Amino acid sequence: MIQISTQRLSIRDPLPADLPGWHRLFSNTQNMRFVEQLQCHSLDESRASLQRAVDAVRSRPRVEYFFAVELAQSGEFIGSIGFTAVPAGDDLLGGSGWFLLPEHQGKGYAAESFAALIPHMFRDWRITRVDAGCNADNEASRRVMQKCGMSFVKRQEGRLQYQLTKEDWEAKNMITYRGTHDFIPQELQELFLSVEWSSGHYPEKLAAAMRNFGTVYSAWGTDAVGNERLVGLISAMDDGVMTAYVHYLLVHPEYQHQGIGRRLVEMTRENYRDYLRVVVVAYNAELDFYESCGFKKAEDASPMFITSLWT
Repeated sequence: MIQISTQRLSIRDPLPADLPGWHRLFSNTQNMRFVEQLQCHSLDESRASLQRAVDAVRSRPRVEYFFAVELAQSGEFIGSIGFTAVPAGDDLLGGSGWFLLPEHQGKGYAAESFAALIPHMFRDWRITRVDAGCNADNEASRRVMQKCGMSFVKRQEGRLQYQLTKEDWEAKNMITYRGTHDFIPQELQELFLSVEWSSGHYPEKLAAAMRNFGTVYSAWGTDAVGNERLVGLISAMDDGVMTAYVHYLLVHPEYQHQGIGRRLVEMTRENYRDYLRVVVVAYNAELDFYESCGFKKAEDASPMFITSLWT
């Protein structure tokens, strides 16, 4: 089963148990006002619509990728997002769309889920161009496409068409990695507060800490106007010969799900390849990630702290 996680959401293959939320979503007249052809007018129609999405998971080659979107903390179904893979000569186009239940609209969930899906479309499913469109009156969807880096192409019969090519996405998301210990405090503040870590409220101390760590690797991208931006960081301390401790690993939410964290871990492990032990204190939600990077959870030990930080 495909599952993509963001800070607030989980995006996964649909299940028959999603029917109550699926029916609410696709039978809602307000939700479907711009795509009336997709509206379901009965529970049976919703069940058939959901079953098509479930069956598509097993299709080979898979053409339709329509996922359930749920809140990460509660597992509540809040909408659906996905795309259809359409061959076009040597290209494979991803015609995309998304829907959210009314009570979950206006909270940034559509942009968050679409931004998380796009890297997988290019990397995992070999899409060469992401296409999306909306009614000219649908300002909310237009903002989602713009936030996700899509470019306006044309207006046709009252609809606005946007696209994002793999080449443009790669150019906008080109990441460089460095081994510097020197940072401007404000760079660190922005990165740490983007993941709601309280250390970000002490940027000067963070900058000093980075100079003192034995190992620091950082990831750099560019913002919307081309300025360089700190988007990821890992730091570790060590005893010089036997044991190293990974202290910080964080990636800005806008750049997550692009392999940046994994690359930073790989660089750190390579740096300490001759050490006998590399230790990390992981949040429970990140255990799967660290295990996939080669770490093992201790069965007879627990982390303990004396701290004035709250996250």
